[in-house]
Amino acid sequence: MERILLAGKICSRNHSSDKDQKLVNVYSSNRQKDTLVISRPGIVLEDNVGSTLQGLFGFNDNLYEVVSGILKKNGSILSLAFDSWVISGWETFPNLPVRAMASQGGKLHVAVSNSETRYTTIDGTIFIAETPNFPVANLTRGISFGSNAFFFQNFNRSVYKWDGTSFTTTTTVAPWSVDDELFSVTVHNSKIYISAGVVSSSRPISIYSTEDGISFTTHTSNALSSDSKPIRIGIVLTSFGNSLYIASGRSVGPSESHNDVYSSTDNGVNWSEIQPNSAWGVCTEGSMWASSGKLFFLRGSLPAPILKDLWSSTDGVTWVQVISDIFGADFTGDLSFKTFNAAHNDTMFVGASTLNSQNRIVYANN
Repeated sequence: MERILLAGKICSRNHSSDKDQKLVNVYSSNRQKDTLVISRPGIVLEDNVGSTLQGLFGFNDNLYEVVSGILKKNGSILSLAFDSWVISGWETFPNLPVRAMASQGGKLHVAVSNSETRYTTIDGTIFIAETPNFPVANLTRGISFGSNAFFFQNFNRSVYKWDGTSFTTTTTVAPWSVDDELFSVTVHNSKIYISAGVVSSSRPISIYSTEDGISFTTHTSNALSSDSKPIRIGIVLTSFGNSLYIASGRSVGPSESHNDVYSSTDNGVNWSEIQPNSAWGVCTEGSMWASSGKLFFLRGSLPAPILKDLWSSTDGVTWVQVISDIFGADFTGDLSFKTFNAAHNDTMFVGASTLNSQNRIVYANN
């Protein structure tokens, strides 16, 4: 639990009956505030009589600012351990379905469906279209690696490297098949790791790695070989500590969503089930990342309805819900794509789109 030192006191965040609210006792030099209420969506601040707070509040060596319902600490938007998420400016422009995101050169680069346009943002408030465009439309995944950003396309088995000035096609013969679905990419032990597979052709989950987007190593062609349903779509892959983790996904014959977690301690060669029945329940099309000594798992769709709850774990076995809805109550429907996440400037960005044409990117500080 994060603790904030205010006026000589350690004030812990305590859960109220509403899981989306956090209570913090605060004190300002000129006025006592018994309770500060931080709630979703965005951040709404109220004192003990229900008045919305605006302006500047100094607490010890920190300066807190409340502007239009957003809390800033020393100039940075304050989000407490991913339990408060801010809706970005994506819906103002361009309001399109997100396909891939990656950070490079102080900007978050976003690819969308059916377009080569490259959208960027510095802090999530404003998105602009920049040139040059992405090399192709419908990029599948993106990730930051070293000083570059890499973007992946399953349909043409290609990888593209963005160095801040131009794109380079590093390969057009990546090891996955043209009809494979690229589920997740992550950085682990100084390499990019990719998970891929396809249900329609009964190909299990393969794990690949690359250091340059040119040469690839196949670590396994059946990551979940010990499972009775090894052929799945919508699984998530991430690196945490010295291990790789795979979670959830949906199998067919009959269709079944999962809530199990597997880990690998040998760079994706062998996998062991560490949790067959996670507390977050069955789902697919989610996201998973590691931050501040924890794993975070965002549920996606079942495939219906959309699920938006975020969970954390220190070991991949025991999970605790962080927040019940990171996207907001007005974001409804079924996911038409996976949720996409990318770390950028000590902030985690998560994007999703629905079949009823809702598109949203939210962000929270790491």
